[in-house]
This record gives sequence, structure tokens and C-alpha cells, in this order.
Amino acid sequence: MNINSQDLILSLVSLTPVVLLVLLGQFLWSHKILKGEYSRKFVHMLSATWIATWRFFLPAGYVIGMALAMGIGVYIFKKLKLFKSLYSVKRLTYGEVSYAVAIAVTAFFFKQPEVYFLAIINLGIGDGLAAIVGRKYGKKKKPSRVFGIKSFAGSSACFLFVLTTGALFWTLADLAPNVNYDIGALYVFLAAFIIASAELFADKGIDNLIIPIVTGLIFGGIV
Repeated sequence: MNINSQDLILSLVSLTPVVLLVLLGQFLWSHKILKGEYSRKFVHMLSATWIATWRFFLPAGYVIGMALAMGIGVYIFKKLKLFKSLYSVKRLTYGEVSYAVAIAVTAFFFKQPEVYFLAIINLGIGDGLAAIVGRKYGKKKKPSRVFGIKSFAGSSACFLFVLTTGALFWTLADLAPNVNYDIGALYVFLAAFIIASAELFADKGIDNLIIPIVTGLIFGGIV
């Protein structure tokens, strides 16, 4: 990949909002405004909203490099015990690393900016809503949970979100005029069910990898 000075500068500038969100998340966590999972998902959801736009103005190679730099940064923070808001959950999770890896993998495999955007939005907000709603409304009894961690309440929130984004993506995609929208509705519904199921059964942060990959595979052929 040829290094373009403008793209390099734009990449560094584009990382600034992510750094500011991490600092804000740490501030809210240290002042007990947000606790545990909420502080992590606050950073994940807002940063994903911004990161999802990167492929519209940056080549895939730069996005991959930025994502790997984020992953290395988080790993160093954890080793040095800095920015504990990023990894303050008590359960075992690789989410803080797989989140960055997922961004790199998505940018590498799915070249269309629209597909990359959808995959990262589903990753950041869909998974984030699942965690927040599940923690607030998911019952702790085993019948309402899968593997003792994931709740059906949280996964339902994820399903509704990816159903909405999938419907919008299908509607806005450049489809042939003779598309059967009944088939499209069924396609989007099944896609949302598969993506939400992937979030439900994946654990320890692995869902960060599964959600964007499944999203990209399902919707990548539409545009």
C-alpha cells in the first residue's frame, strides 16, 4: 500500500474522536456516573458510530492500520492498568481486543463502504443495546438466559436494531427495479434472526467478531 500523506493525516485526525470518547468514558466511570458494562458500552457504541463512517473517506488499508493501533493501545492500557473503564467487567472477556480486530477484519473482507458501515453499526450499537437492555431487564434466572450470561431481553433488543438497519439498508441499496419486496422483507427478517442468534450464542467478546462478519456475508451481495 502506497502511503498517502493526506490519508495518513486524515487517519490520525479520525482517531482523535475515539481517544476523546475513551477519555470521556474514563471520566464518567471514575466519577461513578457510569459503571462496569455501561462505561464500556458507552465508548463502544459512540465510537462505532464514528468508526462506521471511516470507509467513506479512507482506504481500507488505513482503516485496518487504525483498528490494529486501537487494539494494541487497549492491550497496553490493560497491561499498565490505565483506562479501567474499558475492561472493568468482572467476567472473562476478550471484547476489548476483538472489537478492534473486528473492525480490521470487516474493512479487509468487505470493500463496499455501505456494507462496512452496516457491519460496524450492528457490531457497536446492536451488541451494545443487547448488553444494556439485558443488564437492565434480563432476569437472572436460568430459563431466561443462555449459558448464564446472555439474556433473551438483550438479544431481542439486538434483533430489533439489526432488523431496522437491515430494512433501511435494503431500501436504500441500489437494487434492480423488479425486486420482489415480499422476498426482501423475508430476507431482512431472516438476516436479523441470524445476526441476533450469533450475538446470543457467542460469548467472551467473540460476538464482536461474529456480528460484523455475518452481517457482511449476508448483505455484501446486495450492493
